[in-house]
Amino acid sequence: MTLRHIDGFEGQRDTGLFARSYASTSGSISSLAGQRIGNAIASNNIILRTFDLLDGAADQNVWVIGFAFRATSTGWSNSATTHPYFAFRNASGEQIRLEIAPSVQSFPGGGNYKLRVVRGSTTLATSVQTFNGANADGAWTYFEFKVTVRTGTSGSFSARYHDKKHKNQMVTWDAANTGVNTANQGADGADRAEISLSNNNTVTLALDNIYILDGVGSVNNDMLGEVEIEALDVSGTGDTNEWVLNGGAVSLEDAWNESAIVQSTPEDDSRASSSVVGDISLATLTNPTYLRNVTIVGTQMRLFCRMEASGTRDIQHFYRKTTGTPAQVGTKITTLSSTSIVCSTDTQETDPNTAAAWLAADLDGLQIGVELDA
Repeated sequence: MTLRHIDGFEGQRDTGLFARSYASTSGSISSLAGQRIGNAIASNNIILRTFDLLDGAADQNVWVIGFAFRATSTGWSNSATTHPYFAFRNASGEQIRLEIAPSVQSFPGGGNYKLRVVRGSTTLATSVQTFNGANADGAWTYFEFKVTVRTGTSGSFSARYHDKKHKNQMVTWDAANTGVNTANQGADGADRAEISLSNNNTVTLALDNIYILDGVGSVNNDMLGEVEIEALDVSGTGDTNEWVLNGGAVSLEDAWNESAIVQSTPEDDSRASSSVVGDISLATLTNPTYLRNVTIVGTQMRLFCRMEASGTRDIQHFYRKTTGTPAQVGTKITTLSSTSIVCSTDTQETDPNTAAAWLAADLDGLQIGVELDA
């Protein structure tokens, strides 16, 4: 399988920032106390629809999404008609969704819920287990949902969960989860996902540490288990620095830290720019603090960029490894055609300099950046 997307919501506080990383957003985002490593997303009306996870490649049938979820306040009523969900889609629309639906079963503190798999207006199955996200210690539950998006009787789905008392526990269902139709658009496969915390109760819900896999490749196979995501911020200028500071930027760190915490507004114009094909600028990163003696399933670089005038330009994500024999290498190429800021993401399951598994030592001193490719 291939890691297509990760998100821990670090450093982003409004949909103006998220809209660059996702095809569309609506609602509001706020930070949340008691989060996991990263900053959780907390709202009762946020919808994030991902960009094309496959960069234009053919739809894939098998998908996995993992996420940490928490209901952070009581009053989540089973009378709610709108539920948080995680959906896989193709270009025509939604194929299948996993809903988090309030349950009539009661736990101390409230916020109890079940999982429900829905195709269009048809509920395929509901979890036998009931989960409590708002108990005395505010515990998170980490879910993983795997689906084969197929028509007729070729589809299937499964899920497992992790909390303080359970690890790698499979969800059981009240109806069949194999040999079912999981493709609402009448065609196999999906290429994007939609994430929604919308609910029609006055309840705050929280989400963190998302990963999404498709069924192609062999680096990350099947469900990954609980995933933690740590943001590494730009900390200074790297070994190659050929782009020019503009818009009042006093350093590459100032130009490239696209965060509402750092910037005065989400559209702060501090930037670095170039019109010379082949120019490369690299930035140093803070070293990982939490994720040291663990398996690293992948990294994601996000470039926030725009055209300064009409026309198009190609940019390429660049990495420079400073442990062992330094080498800088380009990966994903993106064509820019808008004067509005957009986000180009590059997800790497292995170190692009060596094709070996990521180690914390590789991230210590790693430089990332961009080349003006054409």
